[in-house]
Amino acid sequence: MVKSRKMELIKIFVCFFWIILLIGCTDNSTEPKDQVEGIRGKVYDTDGKPVSGAKIFCLFYLTYIPADVTSLNNSQELSAVDSFPFQLFQTFPNPCSQSFYLRFSLPEECTTTIKIYSKKTNRIVYQDTEIFPYGLFQLYFNKIVDSLHLTNGIYHYQMNANGKSGFNYQDDKSILVISNTGTSNYITDSQGNYVFNKDDAFIGDTVTVMDGDQISYTRILDKSVHLLVLKDGYQSKVVSFDLLPGVLFQQDIILMSIP
Repeated sequence: MVKSRKMELIKIFVCFFWIILLIGCTDNSTEPKDQVEGIRGKVYDTDGKPVSGAKIFCLFYLTYIPADVTSLNNSQELSAVDSFPFQLFQTFPNPCSQSFYLRFSLPEECTTTIKIYSKKTNRIVYQDTEIFPYGLFQLYFNKIVDSLHLTNGIYHYQMNANGKSGFNYQDDKSILVISNTGTSNYITDSQGNYVFNKDDAFIGDTVTVMDGDQISYTRILDKSVHLLVLKDGYQSKVVSFDLLPGVLFQQDIILMSIP
């Protein structure tokens, strides 16, 4: 009887020891390694009710939507000057909100493939192969953001030209899509929750920006990010914040209803 009592006490002591040990490990544990860095929160209306189905577009470092380009309707050969090299030019405009021009030149007849793919997913969103003669060409991509259901972000466009002489040329450049059309980067859930991942901001990436006069300059995407929130029946809103490494901010957003 006494021996059985001692065994029970030993079992209780061992269990108590392991419980204390587990609690101690839990208190000293760090945040999960796969924790999202960036910002999260809820979207509410002015009555404090969660707003579900609100579309959130990442505008990166811009707080405005670039102007659309609508002066051309189709592909157009620009000119026929004496000589042209293999060359792929920066799109205009860049950033792009809906439509853009893509220019390239060929020194001879080439079978040319144009490909556009997402930097984030590496998914090809557009590809076309045609035979172009010698010359300088301008292709017009009309309403590409809507038609390809693009989300805001960085895309690469690539030209691969195989000439009649057997020479092969390949080059690629980047274009930044910033729009309030197409597919939103995020949509709030039934409780109004949203999460913005720092990796989707492409911080540190460099893009070539083309302004209205087609003058190009280099712009680095920094830690400042702007989110455009849209919901039918509510006034649109842009919220801005600076992202920090290893930090997950909490920021709720309040939308005002349209009278």
